[in-house]
Amino acid sequence: MKGVTIAKIIDCEEPKEKNAFKREVQNEYIARWTGKRMYGQFVREMPESVDKDRTWEWMRKSDLKVETEALIFAAQEQALRTNGVKCNIDRTKNSPLCRLCGELSESVTHLVCGCKVLAQKEYKRRHDNIARIVHWMLCGKYDLRRVDKWYEHYPEGTLERESVKILWDMTIQCDHYIEARRPDILVVEKSMAFLPSIVKE
Repeated sequence: MKGVTIAKIIDCEEPKEKNAFKREVQNEYIARWTGKRMYGQFVREMPESVDKDRTWEWMRKSDLKVETEALIFAAQEQALRTNGVKCNIDRTKNSPLCRLCGELSESVTHLVCGCKVLAQKEYKRRHDNIARIVHWMLCGKYDLRRVDKWYEHYPEGTLERESVKILWDMTIQCDHYIEARRPDILVVEKSMAFLPSIVKE
C-alpha cells in the first residue's frame, strides 16, 4: 500500500466526512438538474425567498407511491404529454393548441390555470375543495357542528351560534357597489367589543 501511495497510482486523499460527501453529491445532482433546459425550469423559477427545505417536506413525509410522486414532478417540470410537448419537444405533426379550448398552446400551466373551458367548473371545484378544509377547521375552532373527517365535510351556507356566524360563498350586502363582494368564507364574531357602546343618560 505504501508503494502504491508513493507511486501515486491511486489518489489517496483523506476520507471525507460522511455528511460532507452527501452534501457534495446532492449539490452536484441539483446542479445537473437545474442545468437542464426543460426539467430544471421549476427550480430556476423558484424565488430565492422560498424556504427550500420546507418546500420539499411534503415529499419526505407524504408516503406517496412512486408512480404518484413521478406524476407530480412531471407536472412541475412541464413534462406531461401535452399537445405543446408533443409538437415542440417531440417534433410531431400534432397541433400544439389546447384540446379543450383550442385557442392557446396546451401546457401544464395552461391546463392548471389558463383554460377557459376548465375555468367554468373544474377550477372552482378545486378551489372549493381547499376552502372547505379551512371551513372545517373554523367549525372546530368555534365549536360548530362538523363531521369527523375534513374530506367528508360539505359546508352549509350559514352556521351560527350566540358568539359567531360563519357564511359560506354568500353575497354580502354593502352600502355602496363593490364588484367582488362574494367571499369564500366570512366569519362574524358577535363579541361585545365590536358593538357600539351605549351611553346611558
